[in-house]
Amino acid sequence: MGGTQTLEKISAPRKHICFSVQCVKRSNSGSFSEFSFELARGGKLERHYFRITSFPSEGLEEIDELPEDPPSLRTAYRQAIRAMDANAHLAAAAMFRRALQVITRDLLGAKPGNLANELNEVVGKTHNGVVVTNNFAKVGYIVKEAGNQGAHPDKDPDLLDFTSQDAQDLQEIFMELVSELFIIPAAVQKAKDDFLARRKITPKS
Repeated sequence: MGGTQTLEKISAPRKHICFSVQCVKRSNSGSFSEFSFELARGGKLERHYFRITSFPSEGLEEIDELPEDPPSLRTAYRQAIRAMDANAHLAAAAMFRRALQVITRDLLGAKPGNLANELNEVVGKTHNGVVVTNNFAKVGYIVKEAGNQGAHPDKDPDLLDFTSQDAQDLQEIFMELVSELFIIPAAVQKAKDDFLARRKITPKS
């Protein structure tokens, strides 16, 4: 929506109210709306400006390729995105870490314990035909450390806050893990299945 659009105008003796939306803006972590509010009272015009944040990210909180079982994986990812929408970036970092640990324990079978040890343990394991690589462990370590910063206070003044940019970068880093394990294999399998169906080829058992 561009420009200024009047949504509602109410006229009454000696008073009127006019609401106008200036724009709706979207970012990678969500959407927000800016609008103005005019109130004319007793011949004097008052103008107020507001910004509404935390519009849900349309479709961004769901990844079709993420396994539905265990449900705790999708729940953690969904809450990470909603935390970003609400500008609760420390909470988002903690939720990305939680989602990673659901993957290591419930999907890759790591022995519950320290997440760093779990990441090292799952290297070489296979999930749906995909071998977990050293890169998975290295990238997972970044998510682990950022999540720890989100969950635990730090004495370093540079690490007391977690910005919107930090959260967006962490989401992209987490998506690298998700892509390696789920998205790319699903895309490859779909392309293969579509080709077999088009060419009427029955796969060899």
